[in-house]
Amino acid sequence: HSYVLRPSLRRDFGPVDSRGPLLSHPAKWWEIEGSGTRQDYGSPLDDYWESGAKLTLGWDYRVHGQAARKSNLSFSYELLHRQYDHMEQYDLTGVRVPGTRLGSLAHRFQLGWRHYLDAQARWNIVLRPGYQIRLDGASGYTDYDRLQMVSQLQYRTGKWDLRWAVKIYEYLYFHQNVGLGVGDATRRRKTDLIYDFRLERSLTRNVKLYVQYGFERMDANLLAEGYQVGNGGGGLIWEF
Repeated sequence: HSYVLRPSLRRDFGPVDSRGPLLSHPAKWWEIEGSGTRQDYGSPLDDYWESGAKLTLGWDYRVHGQAARKSNLSFSYELLHRQYDHMEQYDLTGVRVPGTRLGSLAHRFQLGWRHYLDAQARWNIVLRPGYQIRLDGASGYTDYDRLQMVSQLQYRTGKWDLRWAVKIYEYLYFHQNVGLGVGDATRRRKTDLIYDFRLERSLTRNVKLYVQYGFERMDANLLAEGYQVGNGGGGLIWEF
């Protein structure tokens, strides 16, 4: 189970730009967001608390006389602290250190771009490249950095909402080696590739039908980590 609290505050600023093909009112904005998460997995995975803050700077714009929705560009920085309930720290050889608790600090940087392709704002694309570094504050055995690229194509009308997304995450661990021979310092790395498809159909103002399918493939140079899995489903959404 996950329990999440995310209060946020947004402010618009900047002059109105009514010249040329770009129209925006107002053109710029910032948003600050706090976060608190309690993750309860149950055995054998360890539960944890996570808290942090996120700052986003953005710019809204319209093109080709669009009036329905604003496209936008943004840049965000997020700081997150995670504390596990029972998991112990590791030394640089991968041995657990008794009497300790593992925590980590993550720095996330992300660019965001949502662009509407037509005047009616039915089609839009989303790109979110990003970088994260996570540090355990101890020996560094679990430290890693992560590159990401998230892309999505969406078609939306009054009754239909179609989304197709591709997500790629590349992990590289700083101090974990998977080399098989003496002097082989090959570092542990993995690549997570995810495809998501979702289709929604509104029946009434409060009722929707949906179908979805997801596929995930993990490629890793640590054999036990590689896998692929697909899952699908559908149902009824009733909002009240």
